[in-house]
Amino acid sequence: MNDTLVADRSPWAVFLIFLQLGLTSFGGSIAHLGYFRDGFLTRRRWLTEHSYAELVALCQFLPGPASSQVMERIKGWRNWPNSPTKRGQAKA
Repeated sequence: MNDTLVADRSPWAVFLIFLQLGLTSFGGSIAHLGYFRDGFLTRRRWLTEHSYAELVALCQFLPGPASSQVMERIKGWRNWPNSPTKRGQAKA
């Protein structure tokens, strides 16, 4: 992952980014993945094309909507304090 903007790492910034995506993304799980790709690869460059493709492929196997799984993993990587990714790391 590329850390292009340090300001994007604050929990408040991550919250606002996901709030904007949540309020403007319509069309179901597959459409959300497209919005996430645009927001996180094209605009913010948080992930590479390869790492995003691997993340989506992995999340297809997890229970629940793939877009929700992708969202939770990205929030954990971006320093969201209460994400399942962070909680899992704390237990390990």
